[in-house]
Amino acid sequence: MSREGDSKQLQAQYRGGCRVENMESADRADDIPNEIPAEAYVLEETEQKSFPENPRRAIPDEQPLTDLSPDRRVELLSEMVTVYADRLATAEVLESLEEITGESRDMLEYDIQVIRMLSDPDVLYSMYDVGDTNLARFIEEWREADGFYQRATSLGRGVNINAGHNVSTVVVPEIWQVLSGNAVLHKMPSSDQVTLRVLHDVYAEYDNPVANTCRISYWPGGSEDLEENLFASDYVLAWGDDPTIDAIRSRLAPTTKFVPFHFEFGTYLVDAETQHDYDRELLQRIAADFSWGDQLLCFSPLVMVIEDTDATTDFLTDLATVLEEYEAEYNMGAVPDKERMGITRSKKTARDYGNLISDWENKTTIVQRDGLERSDISEFHSFRYIQAHRVDSLEESLDEVGHVRNLQEFILATSEESRQELREQILETNAKRIVSPGGAPPTLPIPWDGKHAVNELVRWVTDEYHHEQA
Repeated sequence: MSREGDSKQLQAQYRGGCRVENMESADRADDIPNEIPAEAYVLEETEQKSFPENPRRAIPDEQPLTDLSPDRRVELLSEMVTVYADRLATAEVLESLEEITGESRDMLEYDIQVIRMLSDPDVLYSMYDVGDTNLARFIEEWREADGFYQRATSLGRGVNINAGHNVSTVVVPEIWQVLSGNAVLHKMPSSDQVTLRVLHDVYAEYDNPVANTCRISYWPGGSEDLEENLFASDYVLAWGDDPTIDAIRSRLAPTTKFVPFHFEFGTYLVDAETQHDYDRELLQRIAADFSWGDQLLCFSPLVMVIEDTDATTDFLTDLATVLEEYEAEYNMGAVPDKERMGITRSKKTARDYGNLISDWENKTTIVQRDGLERSDISEFHSFRYIQAHRVDSLEESLDEVGHVRNLQEFILATSEESRQELREQILETNAKRIVSPGGAPPTLPIPWDGKHAVNELVRWVTDEYHHEQA
């Protein structure tokens, strides 16, 4: 269904039922921007084209994709994402991505490895599994339940405001929209107008429903008129920090479904027993968790909480050695000047107070602090910076860190007994994952940000039928 075809009478009835006080805010059918920024464009056949007068018309039609079986969607997507990964891995594209993203070659190659993993047909099809439900079965045909039939259908035509700090995350929402049968207009981030352009160039070589229900665009952030028009589509996916998510939410039409993915982070928990009985392999796995993506991704641990024992300083000192050595195995990306200065100031303060564990000359950093307060988890450094808080009890620390809105996971470097006790308390926090050292970067299509995202992008319809009484 196209929202542009809704009658004003139907819109008014809908608004009244949903108790929308500002009736004009929902009437976007004739809401044409007074001005479209000169920098805004849509890619068509590898060329930059101007947005149409009504920018929503730049969003493709989802119908060709909804007529495609789940198996065929997976088949076509797998083929093209494989080609996409190959294209990203070329020397020319890698050099360009290194320059514009600041990611090291190692980080980019890891991103491409993730994309290759996502191109596997079995991995793609597994994304249909939502709990005990295989969503593909309900997309393909009506399924009988207890007293009704049920089927899932696409939301329709939408917009995805992409994350701008990681190459591999760009392909994830594209996979979701294909599997769920939606059409999408991807917005390229200002900082990276290469990654999605490569995807467009690959799609331009194909003529199939997957390629034809995706379009790539760009407009400057904060283009309110343009965004209010586009955000009156059927759905909007958005990635960013809290202010970005809030700004996008404020421009949505009341009838648009919003699927936000805001900044999140992980927290390391290290118990006393682990500090008295560890090997180098454990330290390497911890170092890897704090290194993959230079702590810029939503799975990245940004803080460590460690039980205070007589072995804590020695444990952190050994970890500092391994963390610095890991920089040679997995190269660090380009540290922005502002972040570099912030790290230097924090290191100097820690050194002055005797809290700097790592050597001053190290590219990586470990500092220790006594206790944990809510203010300690409001701002973080990235680029392999470990802030270790010594506490008397890990259980008590959960009260501080566990209810922070942006917490995604806990990484437990603990004994099995401690793990079982902690996970019961973690269940009451905002965390959505519990992982072991070395497992912070997800390698399987688990629910990102706690959402079964393909299910977020479908609409469930029930056919409720009457049973004749015997």
